[in-house]
Amino acid sequence: MLSRRRALIALLAGSIFAAAAACNLLTGASALGVDDGATAGVNEPRARQDADAVDAPAAPPPVCECVSPPPPDWTGPFALIESTGAARACPTGLTPVFDGGAEPNSTPPCTSCTCGATSGTCATSVTIYGALPGGGSTCATNCRAAQPIDTTCTAFNYCAIGQGAIATVDAGCEADGGRVSPASWGRGGTACTFAAVVPTTCPTGQACAPRSEGAPAARVCILHAGDVACPAGPYAARVQYFASIVDGRSCTACECDPGPGGGCGTGTVTVYAGAGCTNAIKDVPTSGACTAFTVSMAAGSMKVTASPTPQAGSCTPRGGALADGGLDAADATTLCCL
Repeated sequence: MLSRRRALIALLAGSIFAAAAACNLLTGASALGVDDGATAGVNEPRARQDADAVDAPAAPPPVCECVSPPPPDWTGPFALIESTGAARACPTGLTPVFDGGAEPNSTPPCTSCTCGATSGTCATSVTIYGALPGGGSTCATNCRAAQPIDTTCTAFNYCAIGQGAIATVDAGCEADGGRVSPASWGRGGTACTFAAVVPTTCPTGQACAPRSEGAPAARVCILHAGDVACPAGPYAARVQYFASIVDGRSCTACECDPGPGGGCGTGTVTVYAGAGCTNAIKDVPTSGACTAFTVSMAAGSMKVTASPTPQAGSCTPRGGALADGGLDAADATTLCCL
C-alpha cells in the first residue's frame, strides 16, 4: 500500500514538472523560471525600433485666418507661397489655384561652341574684295559674300575691272553649339486655397484665408488675371507672376579656326580670266591671307587646283555669343497682398 502511494506521488510530481516545462516553452521563461536579462536585452531595442518606425505625427491641418474679403472681380483670399526658381507645391491640406513665374533668365544665354576632331575633308570658301582708288588692293570691304568652292569650275563676278583681292578660308573641323540656352524662372509663386471645406467662425464682413504651418512665410493675397492695379483697401502690396516666357534671342553661329597642329594644310585656288576656267591669271594659297590680283573683265572663274588636306590636331571654336533679343514674361496675373 505504501509503495503504491509513493509511486502515485512520484507520478503526480512528474506530471507537474512536465506541465511546467511545457508552459515555460510557451511563455519563453527559463527552465528555472528566472529572467537572466538576455530576453530583455533583445526585446528592448526591438521595442524602441517599433516605436521609431511609427510615422511622425502629421502636420496640423491648415486653419482659417479671418481677413478682409476681396472686392468685386477679385478672387481670394489665398496663401501665396513664393520661392527662388520654380514655383513650389502647396503644403498638405491646401491645393493650388494658380502658379507662375517671374524674372525669366538663362545663364549663359547661348550654348558654348565646340569643334570636333579634324574631319576627312577640308572645305574652301572664297571672299572677293574691291580695289583701292588709285591702285592697290585691300581685304577690308568685300563686295561678294563668302562662297564655297571646290575642284569644279565656278563662275565669279569681281568687284570691278582692274585690281581686286580675294581671301580663302579652309575649315577642317565641324562646329557645334551656338544655340539658345533654355530659359527658366528666377522666382516662382503659388496661390493656395483649402483642399476641403473648412468651418469658419469669421464674423460677418470677413473672409477665411488659409494659414498652414507648412508655409509659415506665406502671404495672404487676392488675385486678378492680367496686368492691373491693386484695389483700394488693405490689399496694397502688388506682385505679378506670369504663365509663359517669350524668347526672342538669337546667337552668333559657331565657327572653327585651325588650332595648333590642327585644321587644314595649304591648298591652291586658281583665278581665271575666262568664264570656263581658262586663261589663268593668279594662284592664291588657301591660307586666309589677303591676295591681290588684276583682272581685265568684271567676271571670271575660279576652282581649287590643289586641295588642302586635313592635319592632325584640333580646331579653336569661336562665336556662340548673344546676337540680339531677350526674354520677356507673358500672360500676367496680378496678386495684391496684405
